[in-house]
Amino acid sequence: MNRNIIDLRPFALHLTRFTWNSAKGTLTTFASDLGSCSDEMTWLRRLYNDAYDVGIGIRSGGPNGTDKVETFYLEREEEDAEGDLVALHFKPLDAKSRVKSVTIFND
Repeated sequence: MNRNIIDLRPFALHLTRFTWNSAKGTLTTFASDLGSCSDEMTWLRRLYNDAYDVGIGIRSGGPNGTDKVETFYLEREEEDAEGDLVALHFKPLDAKSRVKSVTIFND
């Protein structure tokens, strides 16, 4: 099956909103650090035209003017004992990505 990935560029979160751990290859942030869109999670989007898989885009505006957007799929939601959302855990679509995981903590 040929799946068309939806373009997440217009909704991509900027890399500067995340903390990079180079030893682990992880990006982390708090939902409140994502700005006004954090309450509705408008940055969480469908990834494919033919499926309900969701994910995020992260934009890395480099010093040479590149504006690369990397796409991550929602691997799992983490909840506490009361069923409240603690964190969203994402993995890269590109297996060759330097980023091994992204976590957005619900605060």
